Amino acid sequence: MSCEWIKAEKNEDGTVQLTLARPEKRNALNKEMITAINEHLLQWYEDDSIRLLSIDAEGRFFSAGADLKWMQQSANATFNENMADAQLLGTLYELLYHFPKPVICMVNGPAYGGALGIVAASDIVICTPSALFCLSEVKLGLIPAVISPYLVEAIGLQQARRFALSAELISAEKAHDIGLVHKITEQENFLTRKKELEKQLYKGSPDAQAQTKALLRYVHGKPIDKNLIQHTIETIAQARTQPSGKEGISAFLEKRKPDWEL
Repeated sequence: MSCEWIKAEKNEDGTVQLTLARPEKRNALNKEMITAINEHLLQWYEDDSIRLLSIDAEGRFFSAGADLKWMQQSANATFNENMADAQLLGTLYELLYHFPKPVICMVNGPAYGGALGIVAASDIVICTPSALFCLSEVKLGLIPAVISPYLVEAIGLQQARRFALSAELISAEKAHDIGLVHKITEQENFLTRKKELEKQLYKGSPDAQAQTKALLRYVHGKPIDKNLIQHTIETIAQARTQPSGKEGISAFLEKRKPDWEL
C-alpha cells in the first residue's frame, strides 16, 4: 500500500530510511500510515542486503500520536473493528522490536501517545534537546495498552507507572535519565551523529547483530539459572562455528577488515 505520508528509501550502503511525512498534522498516525509502515517492514524483514533501519520525521514534531479523526471514528466503531485497528498498531511495534537489524530512531521533536511505542521498540534512540515525550492516554480516558510491553522494558515498571498515570511531559533530559533515550544532540548535528552511529554499527556482523538482538530478548527477565546459562553456552558455541564468526576471528588475527565492514 502506497501512502503519501510515509517515505521509504533503501540506500546503496544497506540502510533503509523510514520517514513520517505528515508535518501539517504533526505526523499524527492514522490507519493508512500504520498499514504502509507495516508493509515496508515486512518487505525489509527478510532482505539480507539491509544493514540497518533508521526512522525519522519531517517537521517540528516526531509524532503527536494517533490521529484525532481516526480516534473519533474508533469511539463509534464496534469492538471487532477496534480490535482490527489495535492489531495494526500491535503489528507495527512487534515488527520493529523483532526487526533483525539495528533500528535507530531519530526523535526531532515531541513524541506523544502511540509514537512512544516506536521509540521504545527501537534499539537506539537519539533526540534533540527540544524533544518532549508524553503518555497522554489517560487524559483521553484511554490506556497505553499496546505500547506497554515495550515501554516497561525500556524504562522499567516504576517509571512507567509514574508517567502512564500522570500523563506529565517528559523532557529530553528526563527521557535520557530513565533510559528511553540514549543520546541528546542538537538539531544541526543530527545528521552527523546519525552517520557516526551508522559507521559504528557497520563494524558489526549483520548476522551477529541479529543473533545478539534475539539473545537479549530471550535472556531479559529470566532468572540466571542452569537453563539460561546452558542456553548462552550453546548460543556462543553455535556462533563460533558460523561463517560470520569464522570470518570475524580470521579478520582480527590477519589484521584486516571483515568482509561485512564497509
